[in-house]
Amino acid sequence: MKDNQYPRLNIICIITARGNSQRLKNKNLKIINNKPLIYWSINSAKNSKLVNKVIVSSEDDKILRYSKRLDVQTVKRPKRLSNSIIMPDAALVHAVSSIKEKIDLIVFLHPTSPLRKKNDIDNSIKILIKNNYDSLLTVNIFKKFLWRKNKSNLASPINYNYLKRPRTQDFENYCENGSIYVFKNRILQKNKNRLGGKVGLMIQEDWQFCDINNSDDLKETEILMKKHLGKIE
Repeated sequence: MKDNQYPRLNIICIITARGNSQRLKNKNLKIINNKPLIYWSINSAKNSKLVNKVIVSSEDDKILRYSKRLDVQTVKRPKRLSNSIIMPDAALVHAVSSIKEKIDLIVFLHPTSPLRKKNDIDNSIKILIKNNYDSLLTVNIFKKFLWRKNKSNLASPINYNYLKRPRTQDFENYCENGSIYVFKNRILQKNKNRLGGKVGLMIQEDWQFCDINNSDDLKETEILMKKHLGKIE
């Protein structure tokens, strides 16, 4: 049942899924908890009460055929926009260009970060609208001290001053987790990027941080998914 609180906004969700992944071959169709990985992002989007349309963008016919069986719209992406060098933002611009209707907000999901709670997408949209953000991303709280090396192999801190070392309980940064992005269409058209203007955050729980790139990631994510399935489905 769709939420009529924002009846004038046309909100679409785009899921980008390459077929020629390198580190884990065909990872978007790998089975996790008895379903292909991409299923979990499509399911999250379809369960949203605010998203009007779900679109899967891929160059891979198997992914597109599977997505159609789940009753979502598909966009065949050119192979020039499907290699490991191209950022997903180019695929987003391409997908939007195929839609012949006014779009207000876009939700972008990475299939490789599937640990979303039932209301995460709608809560992200509501936070963006309530605060008049132009774009929003999900994050996890990050309490680690980071360092870098320079060209002379000397180390320096990135996110704190070691001469005024904070207590970890008083130290809080945020780590982008790739789970959900929400942004106004005009931001994407202007910047050719999912982020821009006034940027907001939605904090997710620690267990929701994942980025599946290899078989170990897949196994670890499946363990977490099974443990928290009641919050996901």
